[in-house]
Amino acid sequence: MRKREIGFITLILLSLVQTGCHQNKENTSARTEDVQDMDASGDSLIEKQEDVLSPSAQLYKEVMAVHDSVMPRTGKVMALQNQLMDKVKAGGLNAEQVGKANMTVEQLEQAYKGMMDWMKNFDYKREERSEEQKMEYLEQEMQVITSVKEKILLSIDESTALLEEFEE
Repeated sequence: MRKREIGFITLILLSLVQTGCHQNKENTSARTEDVQDMDASGDSLIEKQEDVLSPSAQLYKEVMAVHDSVMPRTGKVMALQNQLMDKVKAGGLNAEQVGKANMTVEQLEQAYKGMMDWMKNFDYKREERSEEQKMEYLEQEMQVITSVKEKILLSIDESTALLEEFEE
């Protein structure tokens, strides 16, 4: 009998949590729609909000945009790395090709590691820094994430070209 009561209470609690989450989603979407309304001049309120961002908030958005533009490519980095390692394992490559493949695999690994390290080390605590400190930190991070992006894109291009060369 006791197990039955606990099961029933659990079921009721889960139902309440689910209902609360559903209502929260509805409230969030309603608030989002309100924010996207147009003002009297026909301009989007979101665009106006971006106009009033602090310099550090704007730079933060730019840093994250660089990250967001290249992060999806890390899957391609790993896939190319696997393709190259499979080519080496399969045999049929001469010593020079194996050397190129191994160097390119290392380049892909370093590009991927660069992104993972950047994400792990990125520590932007807005409330703990002055505007000047925020700007200085974000300018450094922009340089780092831009370098990471360049390494990822270069490693993808070079490994793709090498795989095409192996197919010839």
